[in-house]
Amino acid sequence: MPKVEIPTEWDLGATRRYKRQNMEKAMRGKIERALVELVTNSDDSYRDLEDEGKQVSGKIRVEIERRKKGQPSIVIVRDRAGGMNRLEMYNKLGELGKRTSGFETGKLRRGLHGRGARDVAAFGIIHFESIKYEEYNHLIIPPSLKCRFTEPRHKKVTEEIRKKLGIPRGNGTVVTVEVESRFKVPQHETLLKEFYRYYSLRDLFSNANREVVLVDLNKNREDPLRYSYPTGEVVFNKDFSVPGYSGVTAHLVIRKHTSSFEQGTLPYREGILIKSAAAIHDCTYFWLESEPFSWRFTGELYCEFIDELVREYDDREEANPDNPNHLSSFNFIPHTVSGLFPTFFLC
Repeated sequence: MPKVEIPTEWDLGATRRYKRQNMEKAMRGKIERALVELVTNSDDSYRDLEDEGKQVSGKIRVEIERRKKGQPSIVIVRDRAGGMNRLEMYNKLGELGKRTSGFETGKLRRGLHGRGARDVAAFGIIHFESIKYEEYNHLIIPPSLKCRFTEPRHKKVTEEIRKKLGIPRGNGTVVTVEVESRFKVPQHETLLKEFYRYYSLRDLFSNANREVVLVDLNKNREDPLRYSYPTGEVVFNKDFSVPGYSGVTAHLVIRKHTSSFEQGTLPYREGILIKSAAAIHDCTYFWLESEPFSWRFTGELYCEFIDELVREYDDREEANPDNPNHLSSFNFIPHTVSGLFPTFFLC
């Protein structure tokens, strides 16, 4: 038997199985969560262009082809934003958990612990195709997680490729997911009825500079996804000092409505949205969901400091993953915020 030297210290690493388990945990078997990731990434790409002062179309197409039992359904998300060259594609998609959205450097982007489009591979083979400055790249992430580019470097885009991707000119990205048959893909009518209310996408779906379309490829039908915030009487509109965080404030707005909203569950119900400068983190009644009268209210609790805490969380995780204390700062979101919520509306 060959002699094996056992080190005294080493990096445990992770198997493909472990990585896939974490990816599946992030997606929870819900194709809607994949759509959230992909649509948000398209929105972020448009934001990058807008930050540079460029005019954008803001168009995002979500196309779904539902196939017979045993065959993978196809989910496609197309945008006409900035696109990615090969290096950008490798840096943004080539490593699980990597922080690449720009949030980590202070941009107004959603940035939650390196989660994103890569985790969508939990549903099946995923294709990232992108055009940037006349260069075409195609990255495949299969269930084995052995990522590969299908084209040679610096491949010039052709008219045939542009026609296939639906990008007749300029830059853009198309993501195609071959959804394994064990996952359920909701019907078009169900998505149309519910997905536009997904709480973390409400600002995007209500943004006049974005045009998101849901397409049923089986029936050649397309419908816009547009959210309108419900109007109501503003009954509370104040700043709060956040206990335990010197100089940090949060702003709470509560609106009262003439009738109650449906007592649904996340992610589609109404409630008080927890917002930072970069994202919507939750939709809640702060553990008062059992009070029927609470369902007559909507609102927002806005606190930019949440973004700083998320960055701090990620910074500590990268600098010292062995220290469990890095988790403590994240308690701010559920616990401190709940103490700010007034209970006068229960009267």
